[in-house]
Amino acid sequence: MRLTYAFIFVLLISVVQGFGKTVVFFEKGFPTVDNGEISRTVLERAFAPMNPVFVGLDSLSEKLAAGDLLVLPYGSAFPADAWGVIGDHLRSDNLLVIGGRPLYVPVYRDGAGWRTGTPQNSYSRNIGIMYSYAAPQHGPWALKWDVDAPFFHIKTIDANRVFVNAGFGGSYRGLGFFVDADGDRLAAPVAANDMVYFGQPRRGVYLSFDANPVYWASKDGTELIREAARYASFGGVRVYLDMDNLSLDPGDHVTGSIDVLRGSEPAKLTLELLLGSKLLEKRRMDCGSSLHEAIGLTQRLQKPGMYTVRAVLSMGDTVFDQYTSGVEVRQPGLLDSGQRLETGDNYFRLGGKPYLPVGVNYFSTDPHGRAFFVGQSIGGNPFIWERDFADMERNGLTMVRTGIWANRLRYLEQVSGASSQRLLNAIEAYLDAAARHHMQVIFTFFAFNPGVELQTGRGSGHEVMVGGSNPYVDPMSMNIEETYVRSIVSRFKNVPFLSYDLINEPSYSNIEHIWKGNSPSGGPAETSAWQKWLEDRYGTIDSLAGVWHVPAAELGSFDKVQLPDYNEIQQARDNNAMSVRAVDYNLFAQHAFNDWTNNMIKTIRSTGSTQAVTVGQDEGGVTNRLLDQFIAESDVTYTCNHTWWQDDALLWDSVVPKTPEKPNLV
Repeated sequence: MRLTYAFIFVLLISVVQGFGKTVVFFEKGFPTVDNGEISRTVLERAFAPMNPVFVGLDSLSEKLAAGDLLVLPYGSAFPADAWGVIGDHLRSDNLLVIGGRPLYVPVYRDGAGWRTGTPQNSYSRNIGIMYSYAAPQHGPWALKWDVDAPFFHIKTIDANRVFVNAGFGGSYRGLGFFVDADGDRLAAPVAANDMVYFGQPRRGVYLSFDANPVYWASKDGTELIREAARYASFGGVRVYLDMDNLSLDPGDHVTGSIDVLRGSEPAKLTLELLLGSKLLEKRRMDCGSSLHEAIGLTQRLQKPGMYTVRAVLSMGDTVFDQYTSGVEVRQPGLLDSGQRLETGDNYFRLGGKPYLPVGVNYFSTDPHGRAFFVGQSIGGNPFIWERDFADMERNGLTMVRTGIWANRLRYLEQVSGASSQRLLNAIEAYLDAAARHHMQVIFTFFAFNPGVELQTGRGSGHEVMVGGSNPYVDPMSMNIEETYVRSIVSRFKNVPFLSYDLINEPSYSNIEHIWKGNSPSGGPAETSAWQKWLEDRYGTIDSLAGVWHVPAAELGSFDKVQLPDYNEIQQARDNNAMSVRAVDYNLFAQHAFNDWTNNMIKTIRSTGSTQAVTVGQDEGGVTNRLLDQFIAESDVTYTCNHTWWQDDALLWDSVVPKTPEKPNLV
């Protein structure tokens, strides 16, 4: 089936700027896996502008030592006997894999021939690819290049199969996509991964599809190989636009910085400001191996809506990298639009009608980060949010869940502990995009344990700023948490389509034992709360001693009963004399957590907000079972179930956790 790309581009003239030494591994008789065989003649024609060196297994080590780009043209197959030198190369230089699944099938020399090994991910993990599989195809596909891949110009890829690679680390991203008749992206036959930290900036480019030899020998096939090699040869690049404010008032202008990390010779960087397709302003500057400079755009933005800011890296007439972001100019009434999420005994409602949410935990598809905020700054990318929400709406999704997953400190004012204006403006831009596409938004304040979020970490730039020994029972810690929550809710309390999740996966655990059930953190605040709970529950020390099966004299008084240690609360078949104490601690932990939940909801209600509030679920427990937490007893509007790894059990996930008078969101 012929795959046609509907847009027409002006082809750029190939240049050799940026080309280092290209080493093509080529051995007569070497097996090709998951791809049609590509002849040396075709490869020579494709790489002609790059003056490549073709080498066999015996000379690969010598030639690759001076090479900048390694080309593996055998699909999923690669020479495992040379893995040592290949692995060394990948830590500092570039890679192009033509066809198949990158580094998936090791091939060994076997006498005068070759032996194909077992397909595996042992090698591909070194380039950030953990899993790979063939994408199913239903109906025709067309080729469409990403907006930030203007350096590719071919119009067709004749693929028999396309392989999906699950990438991590660096900035793994699709460059070209197969889309269906509705324009939805289904698979990425051309992908790349840039690594700019921990060594020399380097890039891998993967033509992850199976095509016939006729296609590779065609004009489009050879041009694709040439363009992919050229793109790979420029090495790893990180371009990032760090806007000060993602939501602007009419008459404001874009401020912030442009950050670039790369490892090639001098280039030019062009900044463009656009409204739709209309260019409003352009700025051009020199760019070496790194750049950190003010954006410097001065155009005042008057019309409400989203404006695009684009950074383009080029050498001569050749664009070799591009990054697109955006800002929102406030539109009156937009955040007042939409419908409020309401609940009954069993169902959600919108506009008085039953509402069955269909949505996702949304992590941005921005190549420089997957969380709500990206990079080493507050970040955020309204251009990506707008595109993703449009895709979701077209496919019937109506709800997204997001929030602050890590390094919360860098989003807070250092003195007050309240959310910074940068954070609030970024949330507003996110809500603008959601409003345009009729999304319900659940905003999550904490990821796992509110205390863990306040630890130092990469990109935080601050020391721990709060005291207190326990995030759930220590008043000092809770005051800081309330300040943070209140500052966000106060800003957005009237947004009808917004609701809140207090914690993504709430863990009442010592941070050394997170996701392993309820366990004490220790400290005077928790000890005092534990002692009070025991006294309220049992009344007298004799009653407590009777249940715990210990002499009353051993306990003394409630104010002398210490928290159990971690070993004492472990569930065991036998030989645990502290089993009842472990049960009591688990009940205390749930009581303390529900009290914390109610206190946070009270804080939200104190702003005047009537928006729905829930809290997530601890995904730790016993094997595949979640930890039993009786959160429905708190003041949450609805409950949640987090058995996302057992999607085949969605029916039971919906029925078993259901409590009277509150709907349950799976």
